[in-house]
Amino acid sequence: MDGSHPTFNNHIGYGRMRKGIGFEIKSQDGWKLINLMGAYNPKDGEVIVQDYDTLTGDAVMNFLAGLRRRNGEKKLHIICDNARYQHAKEVKEFAKTHTIHLVYLPGYSPNLNLIKRYWGFLMKRVLVNHYYETYERFKEAILTFSRSKSKRLKNYYKDIYRENFISSNRYLPDNTFKYISVELVYAYSVGKQRFYAQAGVGLLWILIVGGDYDCSEK
Repeated sequence: MDGSHPTFNNHIGYGRMRKGIGFEIKSQDGWKLINLMGAYNPKDGEVIVQDYDTLTGDAVMNFLAGLRRRNGEKKLHIICDNARYQHAKEVKEFAKTHTIHLVYLPGYSPNLNLIKRYWGFLMKRVLVNHYYETYERFKEAILTFSRSKSKRLKNYYKDIYRENFISSNRYLPDNTFKYISVELVYAYSVGKQRFYAQAGVGLLWILIVGGDYDCSEK
């Protein structure tokens, strides 16, 4: 679960054009934005997005209540970042009374929150190199895309938003980085067993060269 704030202005990407030919892009005036709260379920590829006037503790509780209604009596495990409105005391109490387990990620680890990858995908598909004449059309385009129930999109999400997290204890030698607490690793193998690791206190880059470690996903 995470919030996003797309702005009503230009989002320039890239494209192909003939050499020497200019290309004009219209731009909007002002800095309006839309406040979104979203959650992604990696099991079925479903994305749930709701817009709010502002993202506050009340907005988070409203969003969690919607998730509870969708999932009946099942216990929910929600991965959250460290936004202040998600750490509010009333939010934690609301989650506890509604059998929702909030898991707060360590600092500087947005790569561990799958919904953030979705925000980037939404930006690319709906905003980058697109022009909307009015704020209402801009908002409608975002909400229409985010509420799509297309099976093709769900299958695409499940393919690119994978839970490819591995435990560091499985791959790091016992005597390596003895005094560093590494809880989670978001890693991939490059060449001779080089991978990046996520530290519990922040983003820690660890380079390992050589060795015969199996870095396959769990």
